[in-house]
Amino acid sequence: MAEAIRIFSDDLEVSDVMTNIEQEKTILENRHAKMVAFFRDIKIDRFKNRDKYIEASVLYLEPENLRDRFIELLKLFNKSMDMVLPDPFAVAYEYDLKLFNAIKLEAIHTHAPEKLFVTKEESKKIQKIIDEHLRAEGVHYLLDEAIDITDSKRFEEELANKSGKTKELIIKNRIKKMIQANKKENPEFYQDIAKRLEELIKAREEERMSQAQLFLEFDKIMEDIQTLKEEWKRLGLRSSEEFPVYKSLERVVENPKDFTLTLFDRIAIYLKKKDWREHDDIKKEIRKNIKSLLRSENIDKEALKTLPITILDILENQ
Repeated sequence: MAEAIRIFSDDLEVSDVMTNIEQEKTILENRHAKMVAFFRDIKIDRFKNRDKYIEASVLYLEPENLRDRFIELLKLFNKSMDMVLPDPFAVAYEYDLKLFNAIKLEAIHTHAPEKLFVTKEESKKIQKIIDEHLRAEGVHYLLDEAIDITDSKRFEEELANKSGKTKELIIKNRIKKMIQANKKENPEFYQDIAKRLEELIKAREEERMSQAQLFLEFDKIMEDIQTLKEEWKRLGLRSSEEFPVYKSLERVVENPKDFTLTLFDRIAIYLKKKDWREHDDIKKEIRKNIKSLLRSENIDKEALKTLPITILDILENQ
């Protein structure tokens, strides 16, 4: 060990390293105590009822400020574990290392899937411990990006064995993630979905709707989103990319399907260029072509002014 220390640092003494490790052990103890104290309001034995403790902790972390505080405390705890491992002293804390990191990933999956990250800020040593533990526990989904709600089979597997309240939160926040990710591509549809979702949340909060009714309404929203993915075929369009443009024209032109097909034929030469979004001159030509076609439909001046911009925005976000 003395030789290894000389290789990495000429002026670092073995005694200094030993002292630093001993100091870090004390820091680890303190940081672990803070982690445990953070969840002191949860009256469940984390050793005897691990799954219930995790679920209760995830529900406790619903407020964003609590999640942020928890993640900061955990980051420090993980750092200390990384410093002390593989010293046998750290073994006593490995159970809680796995437990609290599982809580973190469950909480992000449940409350904020759009912010999901798999502890990339941790060292490879800590990451390996967490990854191996989660795989051994059979919760592989925590290691990946949040499951898309339209992947019904995998989403049902994720929800299995979750309590009603946790299911509520997961489904609600996963729908919100879907809205956020797709609203620019298909604004009209997702604005409607967002409105329906907020009305459901409000009805549930005001106890005007049972949990069973809420889940039925959630299912309807998810079915509508799934149907949307195939709607373009039913309408006779040629691709899913054409559908949001069709929707923007649906109430404006007499035959939105034919207009959409004609429009894409007209601008195909520009869309073939992979980097067209980076060229203002190309975008200008696309807008001009859209406007030219709209003029032939005798639409009102306001729509003639705004629709080319709206359609271009949809195309840019695909």
